[in-house]
Amino acid sequence: MRRRRKQRVIKCINPRLFDSMHKWPLLGIDEVGTGAIAGPVAAGAVVLPQDNAVLDLLESAGLKDSKQMTPGARDRVHDIIIKHSVFHAVEFIHPRELEQIGQGPALDKMFNALMAQFRLEWTEGGSIVLDGNKRKNIKFFHIAVHQGDQKSMSVAAASVIAKVTRDRMMEEYEDDFPGYGLATHHGYLTRTHKEALEKLGVAEIHRRNTKPIRKLMDPTS
Repeated sequence: MRRRRKQRVIKCINPRLFDSMHKWPLLGIDEVGTGAIAGPVAAGAVVLPQDNAVLDLLESAGLKDSKQMTPGARDRVHDIIIKHSVFHAVEFIHPRELEQIGQGPALDKMFNALMAQFRLEWTEGGSIVLDGNKRKNIKFFHIAVHQGDQKSMSVAAASVIAKVTRDRMMEEYEDDFPGYGLATHHGYLTRTHKEALEKLGVAEIHRRNTKPIRKLMDPTS
């Protein structure tokens, strides 16, 4: 009896080629801010055009997973996406709601909202690619791709607009919550952020359901 050959898993694929293998319009979705201890979580969604000139421009500008890009490169790519994308949107869940419903349901709520907006434009057809694992509480058919922001141009674009929009929001919060350095660390736990928390205490912008904030509010926890 002949043994079946193991299916080969493609771990590395050109993001532009990946997108071309899925029916257009292709909605890419990614989230940012889940590891922060202050500010909202955000999710972005993008449909890139079927225009080789725009795709070439994004590639030459350095579009990739937003975490691997410099702030300057993210800003440049963000502006190209906003100008040339067929569809783009960003959703947020702010700290109080995040504390009430939890991070998993918060992501589901944002993803469902983005997909609903997409389906208002395209009631049928097309594809939805979500970064990460398959989620049970999503109302729309989608494809979940591990490290999708490294494998799909559309998902990478979604990560960029979510990251840039959230970062700019956190920079604006600097005036409302001075002394915490929000414009620098954007709500993530750094040494300077920790020192500011110890000096100034917990502000309204902080997530009380995160371990560092809980520990600061109740040292015995």
